Amino acid sequence: MNHTKPLALLALTLAGTAVSAACSRPPVTPADSKPAASLTPPVARAPAREEEAAQQQRAQGAWCSYLDALYRRVTHDGTAWPRLDECRAHTSTAAPAMLERTAECSRRALDGYTGDPLGDGYADAVRRCGVEAIDAVTLGGADLEPFVEVLCQRVSACGGSGQTDCRATLRARASERLGRAIGSINAASRARLRRCLEVASCDQDLSEWVGGCIDPIMDRLLWLPPDRDE
Repeated sequence: MNHTKPLALLALTLAGTAVSAACSRPPVTPADSKPAASLTPPVARAPAREEEAAQQQRAQGAWCSYLDALYRRVTHDGTAWPRLDECRAHTSTAAPAMLERTAECSRRALDGYTGDPLGDGYADAVRRCGVEAIDAVTLGGADLEPFVEVLCQRVSACGGSGQTDCRATLRARASERLGRAIGSINAASRARLRRCLEVASCDQDLSEWVGGCIDPIMDRLLWLPPDRDE
């Protein structure tokens, strides 16, 4: 029996919950002008990059171990998951803390569930894991400030509201969603997001531009088995 497709659908329940919980598009509409000045952060030193890479690898391993356990639970016969190495080789955009929390919560849910993991009951049990993981890593205050600065500079440069008005609008309408989305992604992805936001064109609505910058990053948060028969 081929379990690849149902396993993908079950994992997608968790991934879809995580992505929808994190994704955000600030509701601001600028006018026309030049792009904002660059605020690209300095390149991380080698030891810091090595530690980040090690943390990312551990977190990805935890997620893949969960999917492996899920696959073995579904097959009932001890069959090895054929995509474990492929999963481990994936370069996730997720923050290590978010990825590990999601994996650990999902594994606890699996170990504590006595029914069929392909049924609706387990999907409901595991659905909260992505939301809880993102809640735990949500950014705010000084950590979110560099992204607020980029967005408000762009709004101001394109003839929109001033810095004070822009910040007040973001705090009231989008700071929580921004904090959830940016908190869920790793350092490399945050740098990539900032670079993308910095070159926003005044010819495009800001909310659409933010979506175009962040959606490809969010798509790589959690690796999923391909949804196809083999």
